[in-house]
Amino acid sequence: VGDISQFRVLSSLTSTSSYVTVEAEARYVGDEVAVYVDTTVPSSSLDDSDIAELGAFYDEVAVDEQNLIGDLPDINQDGKVVVLLTKQINRLGELGGGIITGYFYGADFYPQSASNQVSNYMEIVYMMVPDPNGLWGYRVSKDFAMSNLLRPVFPHELQHAISYNNHVFINSGSPENNWLNEAMSHFMEDWMWVGVENASRYAIYLASPSSYSLTATGSPNLGERGASYLFLRYMYEQSSDPDGFINRLDNTSLTGVDNLEDAFNGPSGFSSFHEFLARWTVALALTNTGITQDSRYIYRNRVYNDSTGYWQGVCTICDADDNRGTVLHGVTTSEYSNSMNFSVDASAARFFDILDVENVSPVLSLSGSSTSSNFGALIRQE
Repeated sequence: VGDISQFRVLSSLTSTSSYVTVEAEARYVGDEVAVYVDTTVPSSSLDDSDIAELGAFYDEVAVDEQNLIGDLPDINQDGKVVVLLTKQINRLGELGGGIITGYFYGADFYPQSASNQVSNYMEIVYMMVPDPNGLWGYRVSKDFAMSNLLRPVFPHELQHAISYNNHVFINSGSPENNWLNEAMSHFMEDWMWVGVENASRYAIYLASPSSYSLTATGSPNLGERGASYLFLRYMYEQSSDPDGFINRLDNTSLTGVDNLEDAFNGPSGFSSFHEFLARWTVALALTNTGITQDSRYIYRNRVYNDSTGYWQGVCTICDADDNRGTVLHGVTTSEYSNSMNFSVDASAARFFDILDVENVSPVLSLSGSSTSSNFGALIRQE
């Protein structure tokens, strides 16, 4: 504690060679984690008790998460994960028109070189700092940062680091596809009992489920992240070996849908992606409605942790209790008529209510693009 070090931090969202050098002080050194804070950030932003609280939590996460999904490479052989809290992350968020809570960058697993100038050659997670006055980006109070941002971002980014090590270094494969990589990271927030931000993401998805692809090919937006978290949480709850399923997703050279099907290893009738997708969309429609208690078609009730004050799991019709005021009203539906044309993103769904049953054709038909696979599910309530 008290040591001063310098770190290279990205200064652009579009260039991987642009960086600034940040001087930071070690404010916490535990068994697994060393927390450094930008020396230009005033101590009032994060005092010693805040850092001690976060550091102890990060130490716990580092142990539990590696026990679940695999180890870090310890490339510099210091036995530590560095957490760097710096205002430069706030500035990156402002460049993107929002808030970036943190990032892991695979370049840090390779030596610094002419083609890899930004590397710090260590296990490191970069994080934002509270900024109540908006000096470096959008205003973020310390209370909100401590309750909603600085806890979940560590298990989230640590999963990315472990995933990279397992997929690329240990299994000689490629990094996980973005959609499943982000699904895993948002799931790890929840698994570590700090998934408080997930509800606000999947609220975006539930408001317009046909607009957000589950298997987004680029960097997933908030709605797509909400979808992928909901999907993976559902698959976790449906697995006969839930923690083993999550472990297998990271300990492989497979990626994307192939990885998902292999890791889940489900029974006949529930072992392929289209079967997963079909049953999951029904669960989105039925959860918290009281229509059924069949565990195949609903999420489990979420669970409250009295000691931490956080929820674990999913609710689709509830007050999310997420310090944001998020209220969930279930998946958005449209009124069905006898003839409709509509578009749906890849691996997305659209939901309809048939309200005027007597005037609807007794035969429902669905047709789509000849280059895509389409399906429909009819839920009849008596």
